[in-house]
Amino acid sequence: SIVDPDEGTVKFFHASLETILTVDGELVELDVTDVFFDEGIGQWRFDINYFSLPLPEGDHAFEVRFLLNGEEIFSAIAIVTVILAESSSETILENNQLEENEVGILLLNTQKALLVNNKIKENGIGIYLLDSEQNTLIENKITENGIGILLQNSNNNILFENELIGNEIDILVE
Repeated sequence: SIVDPDEGTVKFFHASLETILTVDGELVELDVTDVFFDEGIGQWRFDINYFSLPLPEGDHAFEVRFLLNGEEIFSAIAIVTVILAESSSETILENNQLEENEVGILLLNTQKALLVNNKIKENGIGIYLLDSEQNTLIENKITENGIGILLQNSNNNILFENELIGNEIDILVE
């Protein structure tokens, strides 16, 4: 195990553990330390910073398989919906309904976007802001997700009059 004191996470690896990740059927090369256990939320996670280009708009299938000594010990498939938006003060995501995805809305390295009146239900993460700042989330209904809103390395965002109901974790800031 490797403890990352800056992130407060434990990166676990075993010499016989193999992780296979495909996105839309294409193999993604991973380093053994890209998979880690986040003690803060008690879940295994991926370091997702290995994508060199953003995914195109639409649904994408992520499939992960863990093999120990060549035998599969765990596998999972997640569908991620990507909505592309320009990073400007005119970006508006309004009146969308996103259900049963790994991530409802992901803002990656985005500034000054406006998310208004979206209904986000039964996703792994409802709204995920990663390396994003100065965004505004207003009157979104975020219900029954694993994490309602996840802010990771994201500062100076405004959250106003959002409904957070029945999420395992309403808001998580990392």
